[in-house]
Amino acid sequence: IEAVRRDCAVLTGSRHHNFNDVYAALIEAKAALVADTADDIAAAVRDLFANPEKLASMRAAANGALREISGAQAKTLEALK
Repeated sequence: IEAVRRDCAVLTGSRHHNFNDVYAALIEAKAALVADTADDIAAAVRDLFANPEKLASMRAAANGALREISGAQAKTLEALK
């Protein structure tokens, strides 16, 4: 979430079980890339540097996905009323 708020591209490994909901939303929105090895990371970074439009699209998608999954506190307080 912090990376998205700082307008960064999100790369993650496939082991993100502590934040499954967040990463599932980001990956589904094509706002995060899964990179399990050093070679995967290097290839993803090269691709993003070579394709600024892809990076911009990922950033926009990430911000949209974050808006969709944010607001848990407000939703919980409303449900408790």
